[in-house]
Amino acid sequence: MKTAIATLLALVCASAAFAQTATVTGRVTDPDRAVVMGAEVTLVEVSSGVQDMTKTTGDGQYRFDVRPGRYLLMVMAPGFGMFSEEIEVTATGRVVDAGLRVAGLTEEVTVVGIATNPSIGRTRLPLRDQPITLNVVTAEQIKSQGINDLVTALQFVNNVNAYQQYGVYEHYQFRGFSDVVQMVDGIRNEGNRVRSQLSNVERVEVLKGPASVLYGSDSLGATMNIVLKQPSAQPSYDFSTSAGSWNTYRGSFGATGRLGMDRLLYRVDAGVESADNFRHDPWKRANVTPSLQMRLGRADRLDVRYSLHRNDVSGDSGLPLVTRPDGSTFIADVPRDRRFNTPGDFALSHDHNIRASYGHTFSNGMGIRNISAYRLFDDEYWVAETLRVTYPRTVNREFLYFKHKRRPFVNQVEFSGPVRLGVNHDLLLGWDHQTYNSRTTRATGASLPTTAIDLYSPVETHQDSRFNFAETRYDYFANYTNGFYIQDHITVLPQVKAVLGARFDDLRRYTHNNPVANGVETEVAAVRRNSQKPTSRAGLVYQPTQAVDLYAQYVTGFKPNFNLQPDGSTLEPEFGRSVEVGQRFRLLQSRIQLNTAVFNITKRNVTFSRPGGVFEQVGKVRSRGFEADLDATVTPQLHVNVGYGYTDAVFVDYRTTLTTDLSGNKAPRTPPHTVSVNGRYMWNDFTFMAGTQFRDTQFLNDQNTLTLDAFSLLNLAASYNHGSFQYNLSVQNVTDAFYYASIRGNAQFYPGEPRRVTATVNWNFR
Repeated sequence: MKTAIATLLALVCASAAFAQTATVTGRVTDPDRAVVMGAEVTLVEVSSGVQDMTKTTGDGQYRFDVRPGRYLLMVMAPGFGMFSEEIEVTATGRVVDAGLRVAGLTEEVTVVGIATNPSIGRTRLPLRDQPITLNVVTAEQIKSQGINDLVTALQFVNNVNAYQQYGVYEHYQFRGFSDVVQMVDGIRNEGNRVRSQLSNVERVEVLKGPASVLYGSDSLGATMNIVLKQPSAQPSYDFSTSAGSWNTYRGSFGATGRLGMDRLLYRVDAGVESADNFRHDPWKRANVTPSLQMRLGRADRLDVRYSLHRNDVSGDSGLPLVTRPDGSTFIADVPRDRRFNTPGDFALSHDHNIRASYGHTFSNGMGIRNISAYRLFDDEYWVAETLRVTYPRTVNREFLYFKHKRRPFVNQVEFSGPVRLGVNHDLLLGWDHQTYNSRTTRATGASLPTTAIDLYSPVETHQDSRFNFAETRYDYFANYTNGFYIQDHITVLPQVKAVLGARFDDLRRYTHNNPVANGVETEVAAVRRNSQKPTSRAGLVYQPTQAVDLYAQYVTGFKPNFNLQPDGSTLEPEFGRSVEVGQRFRLLQSRIQLNTAVFNITKRNVTFSRPGGVFEQVGKVRSRGFEADLDATVTPQLHVNVGYGYTDAVFVDYRTTLTTDLSGNKAPRTPPHTVSVNGRYMWNDFTFMAGTQFRDTQFLNDQNTLTLDAFSLLNLAASYNHGSFQYNLSVQNVTDAFYYASIRGNAQFYPGEPRRVTATVNWNFR
C-alpha cells in the first residue's frame, strides 16, 4: 500500500512537472523567405535573466524546452540585423517565426523603439497581433520571374487588377475599388504613377480595404507600400545584366556597407533598361537611388535618401473598337502588335524624390519619428491617345498634350511605443501635413486631330509637328492637408488584442486656370474648396492557440470631392465602410500557413456628372468577397504558394438619367475570380520555378456591354548558382496565350504581352 501511494505521488509530481514544461519553436528565414541555417537563437527569461542558446538546423528550425513565463527571444546571423521579440509562453507552448532583414541600423532601432522607415501598419507589432490582411511580393519573386514593373509584380496578389494605359501610366484596382494610396517606405507618393523600374525595390506590401485612419484620403481599395533596399553594415556588391525578347536590355548595380565609420552606412542602387516592346512603343528607363543611415547616438538615427527616375516612352493607344452602322461593335482582326500612334508620340518624365527621416528612442521604449519628403516630378506628354474608326476601316487620331510640374511636400510626425495602464498598450499618435503644388501646361494647338490611317493596311502620313504649337493656358492647383490620428493597440489578455483608432483630416484646395496669349500669362482669381472628414478603426484579434489567429475589424475611409455645383455649393466626400473577418493558421511548425478573409465594403456619395455641369451624389457601390492564401514548405526543397480571390462588386444605387437605372450592374474592371499558383523546387545548385495566373471575365463599362474574356498565363523560370554568380532564365506566357490586358475609354483595347524570354546573370560578392 505504501509502495502504491509513493508511486502515485511520484506520478502526480512527475505529471505536474511535465505540465509546467512548454516548448518554444519556430523557423528563421531571410528577406527572400529562404531558411537560415546556423543562426544563433537566444531565449532570456525576463523575471530571472536566465538565458539559453541554440542554433538553427539545416531547415532553419529551432527549439527550446522551458517553463511558462515571459521571455525575450533574440535571433542573430552574419549579414543580418538582430530579430528581437518579447513573448508570453503558456503551457501549450509558443511558435515564433523570425524573418531576418539585411543587416544595418534599422533593425537595432526597431528593437528598442521606433524605426525611421514606418511599416505598412505603422507599428512594430508582429503581423499576427494585427487585424489586417497583408500580401507581400518579395524580391525573390521579382528577380526569379524577370519582372521590372509594378503592374506585373502585383499579379501575384489575389483580388487585384493591375494594368497599364497609354504605354506610360499604371493603374491598380483592389477588391473592386481603384482608390489606392501608393507609398514609398511608408510615405505617400503623390502624383502620376509612371511605369518605373524595380531595381531599387526590396518588396511590395499591400494592405487591403479602407485605411484612412493611418494613411488619409483615397485609401478605400488598398494601401500599397513600396519598400526600398536599405543600407547594411555588411559590405555587399551586386551586378545584374539581362537580355530578352524585343531587344530588351537591362543592367543594375547595388552596393552597401560602412562609410568610413561604424555609425555611417551607405547604399546605392542604379538600373537602366531599353526595350522595343512587342507593340513597337520603345522606351528607355533609368533610375539611381543613393541613401545614407547615420547613427547620431545610441537612441538617435538619421536617414537621408535621394532617388531619380527618368522614363522616356513613346506612348500606345491600343486597338480601336469598331462600330458598325447598325450599332454593333467589334475589335478588328489585326495583329496584336499593330500600333496606330504617330512616330512623334512621346511621354517623358523626370522624378526627383528627396527624403530625410529622424528617429529618437526614449529610455522607456517610446519613440518619436519625423519624416520629410519632397517630390519634384515633371511629366510631359504628347500622344495620339484617342482613336475613332469611321466604318469600315478609317482610323481617326487625336492628340492630347500636357506638361505637369508636380511639387508635393510631405511631413509626418509620429510618437509611438509601449505604455502600461493596467494592461499593455502600444500607442501611436501622429500628424500628417502635405503641401501639394501643381502646374499643368496646356496647348490648344497640340490637342487636335491628325491625319487618318487605314485600319488594315496602315501607311503613316503624319508630319511631325510636336513643337509647332504655343502654350495657351496654365492650370494650377494647391492642396493643403492636415491629418491628426491616434491608435491604441491593447493587450486585453495574452490571447486577446484590440485595436482602436481615429483620425480627422482637413483638406483645402485652391484652383485657377490662367490663359496665356503670346507668351503672356493673365492671372485669374483662385477658387477655394474644403473637405473635412473623421474616420475610425476598431479591431479584435483572438489567439486560442499559438497556431491560430482569429480577427475582425471595422474601418472607414474617404475620398475628398472638390467638384462644385453651378451655384457654387460643395459636395460631400465619398465615404467607405468595411467589415472584415479573417483567420491565420500556422501548422507543422509554420511550414504550412493558411490565411483567409471575408469582407464587405460599401462606398457612398459616389458622384455622377449630369448635363449643365450639375453633379448628383446618389451612388452606392458594394463589394463583397473572399480571399485565401496557402503558403506551404512541403519539403526543404519544395515550396508552394496558392492564392484565390473572389469579388462581387455591384452598383447598389446608380441612376444616370431619369430613365436609365444601372443599379444592380457589376462594377467594371473587377474579375470575379482570380487565382495564382506558384511553386519553387531546389535541387543542389538549381532552382526551378513555375507559376500560373488566372483572371476571370470582367466587365469594362458601367452598362456591362463590354467584357474582357477570362485568361490564364503560365510562367516558368530556372536558375543555377555557381559561386558568386547566378544564371537565370525566365519565360512568361509560355503558351503564348492571346488576351486583352486593359481598355481605355470603353473604346480602345490593349493586347496582353505574348511569350517573353529573359536571360539574366547576377553577380554578388561580399
